[in-house]
Amino acid sequence: GLLGIIDSKKKIKYPKYVSNESIFIVGTTKNEMGGSEYFEYCLNILGGKVPQVDLEEQRSIVETIRNLIDDDLITGVHDCSKGGIIVALLEMAIYSEIGFRISVDKIPNECSRLDYLLFSESHSRFIFSTQNNSKVIKYLKKMAIPYARIGCSSNDENCMIDREGETIFKSSLDAISRIYGDSLSNMFAKST
Repeated sequence: GLLGIIDSKKKIKYPKYVSNESIFIVGTTKNEMGGSEYFEYCLNILGGKVPQVDLEEQRSIVETIRNLIDDDLITGVHDCSKGGIIVALLEMAIYSEIGFRISVDKIPNECSRLDYLLFSESHSRFIFSTQNNSKVIKYLKKMAIPYARIGCSSNDENCMIDREGETIFKSSLDAISRIYGDSLSNMFAKST
């Protein structure tokens, strides 16, 4: 949890974007699958290498995101934690009511497998959207942190992920929202 005081409402950024914005990621995705939702619920694996925290990198990346927000250069932001990059992207799409198209080839990573790249819960990673590409890129280069422009939000409801020029995932926002809602309902039903 986190508690703090924000000096301006415009500095509150939600995990939302508008159509035709660039989507960026900061941080590096690693083969750190231990304790992940994917290992536990999809592969039935308990164990593995858990994500390691590099405090200096964490500080730089959090400071970078804070400064981009302070300079009003980003529209929306989402951490890549529980569920990994794929869950962060899909949640942003659901909240925004707009799809996206990204390329996994551009994501800074040290992953040996595509599923690890999509579902790793490595620390110090954020996805954000912007209409200010050149200013954002200039700032990110100055901060010397891993980053990439991985795609853009769309003006329709299609959520698409490309790899090596081919679409490897495509779904409508309606289908994703239904599955997401059903998953939450099932999770709460099991806990009562």
